[in-house]
Amino acid sequence: PYLATTFNETLIKSEIAPEWLSTDRTTLLYKDGQTDDLKNYQPNTCLPTYYKLMTLTLTDKIYLHVIKNNILTPEQKGIMRKA
Repeated sequence: PYLATTFNETLIKSEIAPEWLSTDRTTLLYKDGQTDDLKNYQPNTCLPTYYKLMTLTLTDKIYLHVIKNNILTPEQKGIMRKA
């Protein structure tokens, strides 16, 4: 219940979003080449699991709404999920 309540409150009043919801950790991962050249590193951001759950839930709800109401045009078929 706590997680659902927090999600609902955050959606209703975005200004009360808990700090942990928008906290991330970014590290640079070495790809190849000279180690002293920043172009040879790729950023990797780790987001909180709570954030991932909330965005996944929202994505599912929006997707179902779009499909149910036939909102997408044929040109937008790239976002359709595979059956």
